Amino acid sequence: MVRWVAPANYHITLQFFGDVEQPVLAELRSALGESLAGAAAFTVELAGLGAFPSPAAPRVLWAGCRQGSRELADLARRVAEAGASVGLSLQDRRFHPHVTLARLRRPQPEAWTRLAAAAEQVWGRWPAAQVNLYSSRLTPQGPIYKIIDRWPLS
Repeated sequence: MVRWVAPANYHITLQFFGDVEQPVLAELRSALGESLAGAAAFTVELAGLGAFPSPAAPRVLWAGCRQGSRELADLARRVAEAGASVGLSLQDRRFHPHVTLARLRRPQPEAWTRLAAAAEQVWGRWPAAQVNLYSSRLTPQGPIYKIIDRWPLS
C-alpha cells in the first residue's frame, strides 16, 4: 500500500528534534533566531525522484533538490547548532534535502519501476523565504503540522 503525502504537508526537514519540553522550546526558539540571523533567501528547485532506503527496496519516495542544496545544508547546520546549544539530541545522519512524496508499508520494487521514468522530472521552483519550526502530531490519517515560529530569510 502506498500512502501519498498531502501536498499541503510537503516540506524539507532541516533537523528533527523529537519531543521538546516547553522550557527548552523557549530556549530553542531564541537560539534559532540568533543562528538564522542574516541567512539569505534563495531558490529551491525540486527535480528527480529517489527512494529510501534504496530504489531496490523503496519504503519512502521523494523528490530531490537540484538547486538550493548548498543553502539548505547551511540552514540545516545552523538549525542543528541551535539545537545542540540548548542540549537537544541531533539526528545521526548526513543531511539529504528532499520532499517526501509517499510512504510504502512494505518495500515495493515495482513502485520504483513504474516511477523510474520520471526520475529526472523537474517538479517546480520556489523561493525559500523563511524557516518554520513545526510541531507534529501523528494521527491514523497522517501527521498534523502546526507552525510554532518562523524566521524570515533576508
